Amino acid sequence: TLAVCGDIMSHLPQTNDAYDAATDTYSYLPCFQYAKAWTESADYTVGNLETTLNGPPYSGYPQFCAPDALAYNLKSIGFDLVTTANNHCMDKGYNGLSRTLDVLDQAELKHVGTYRTQAEFDENHGVVVADVGGISVAFLGYTYGTNGMPVPEGTVVNLIDTVRMAADLAAARASGVRRTSPNA
Repeated sequence: TLAVCGDIMSHLPQTNDAYDAATDTYSYLPCFQYAKAWTESADYTVGNLETTLNGPPYSGYPQFCAPDALAYNLKSIGFDLVTTANNHCMDKGYNGLSRTLDVLDQAELKHVGTYRTQAEFDENHGVVVADVGGISVAFLGYTYGTNGMPVPEGTVVNLIDTVRMAADLAAARASGVRRTSPNA
């Protein structure tokens, strides 16, 4: 089974609720208690991470930045991959994008859609291939924009572009992932 979840973000009230003053730590596990059974039982779980993980100070709308615990908690409840290409990926600039990817790497949570450099994108042409219950599945991620936040030259944020997407799909097929029917 494949579980795909919508936007994962942390508005300031949620960030404040995740804070435990006694231990000076954050935990989103209570927020996920009702979804955990589904995320853990799926063969592969994907979510759209709609925030940066840029360290304190944390912020909510309009420019999101959540504690690192969010990534580790997602991993602990069964998430395998998050898409990072979305309108909030540049909320804290290049440092926010880069640090978010660093934290996801440290949490051993795969990600797709944003890349620190063109060379990083070129490693797999923006494609993550995973075994989902014995089926090879390619994951790609794109966004319509970055809320007007600039993307530094050399940084890759997968923007919706049909020519680019066709090239990425060709790279996915070249990796061994194949369509199973003409409509797939």
